[in-house]
Amino acid sequence: TTVLGVRFVGPWVARVCHLDAGLVCVRLFDDREIDMIEAGLDVTLRLGVPKDSRLVARKLAEDEEVILASPALAENWRRAVRPRDLAAAPWLAHSALPSARHTFHGPRDATDELVVRRHRARASTTAALRALAKDGVGFVVLPRLMVDEELVDGSLVRALDGWRRRVVGLYVVTPSRAHAPSRVSAFVECVTAAIRSWQGRSGTIPRAKSAKAAGRSPRRGTARLPR
Repeated sequence: TTVLGVRFVGPWVARVCHLDAGLVCVRLFDDREIDMIEAGLDVTLRLGVPKDSRLVARKLAEDEEVILASPALAENWRRAVRPRDLAAAPWLAHSALPSARHTFHGPRDATDELVVRRHRARASTTAALRALAKDGVGFVVLPRLMVDEELVDGSLVRALDGWRRRVVGLYVVTPSRAHAPSRVSAFVECVTAAIRSWQGRSGTIPRAKSAKAAGRSPRRGTARLPR
């Protein structure tokens, strides 16, 4: 997604360009499914395992998809105790994933089915969904890694703490070949370090902010590497 690219790929590209003025790096951030072989990409960073058998995926981390909202919206729905209690609330959806039915997993192996009655807005990028959620337009389900800064600064909070839709994997993906070029190895090393740094910081994210507490307190990033 665009968010992954900006957060984890962008800083690496900037670092490489500063180290070697002769390198030309082209980066591509997109929420759409991309044929990386046809596009001539050396490596991609994405959520979920690719279906293309020509690709090799290496898992870097796992993350939870959780329910998020602005503090004011979470306060308005503070009586909700299960996802289904938010069925009538305003929701946001990604244009590529418009489904209104979601299964959530909660404490002590509980499950709950949510059927959204109204999608107040749809957006084609995760960054746009995040911005709409911060403005209080609706609830949204996103991986924590895409909103860690917003959770820390309080512009977004977790609703129904302890409930998640699913666990998703964060993968670095390369074309299937015997030996990866050194530039790809360097990229993987740098991105892995960035992910580990995020994992260390994510432990400080206030996961226990329920909707009630909130009222009392204020689909890949891809890089074309130099050949």
